[in-house]
Amino acid sequence: MASSFQTYKNWCINEVAVVSQMSKHNNVLKFFGCCLETEIPTLVYEFAGNGSLFDHIFDDHRLLSWESRLRIVTEAAHAVAYVHLGRPKTIVHRDINSRNILLDQNYVAKMSEFEFSIPIPLDKKYVDAEVVGTLGFIAPESHNTGRFTEKSDVYNFGAVLFEALTGKRAWNILHHEFEVPKENCRGKSSILRVHSCSWDEIERKIESYLKANLLDEGNRKQLNECAELAQRCLKMNPDERPTMKEVAQSLRLIKRLQDTPT
Repeated sequence: MASSFQTYKNWCINEVAVVSQMSKHNNVLKFFGCCLETEIPTLVYEFAGNGSLFDHIFDDHRLLSWESRLRIVTEAAHAVAYVHLGRPKTIVHRDINSRNILLDQNYVAKMSEFEFSIPIPLDKKYVDAEVVGTLGFIAPESHNTGRFTEKSDVYNFGAVLFEALTGKRAWNILHHEFEVPKENCRGKSSILRVHSCSWDEIERKIESYLKANLLDEGNRKQLNECAELAQRCLKMNPDERPTMKEVAQSLRLIKRLQDTPT
């Protein structure tokens, strides 16, 4: 019990260290203060009165339009790009998912939950750390090696796009069907089931699923372009993924696309 409490306290301390630097951005949940001396550490944030993006994707009574989903993921992408580029050291969030994108009273996106965030040393392009995060969102290379880069967050964000585009839970699809192929496993043993298919086969399955399950309503040009972007973010090879700055720029351009009259 004492050990788990200390772990929780360490997470809180880590979150304070990160969000105190980041919460000036309009799309990062604003941090007001904390008390770490109480029995249970207390962190105080602005109130996000409309729950999370997850709530509005999967609750039938609160479903968001495609236009609203696109605006929210665009705002979230800018927040993550700021986390990566806003300080001398790149910070990797490590737990980007639709539950951690909160919405304020005006449905403005607020990136939250920085307890697992970790800086990359200035002389490196990656950081080795304990594997944490949400199943279905964690990048395959991080699962198997404990190595995190900014491209790990890009994979996380691709899973968010996947959910926004399809209304299907990323965990159910990316975790159960599209695991890391045997020939690409190295280092730490994976907590995922491993299939014998190749990375190309996995990526084709993701592409096929996206095409078959895009939302019925919404600007088709935007949906198709966003699906292509999600596929790029979900590339099994991290070197083939875009940066979060590129993702944010792409989403901004996608928002401007006009639908083709039918």
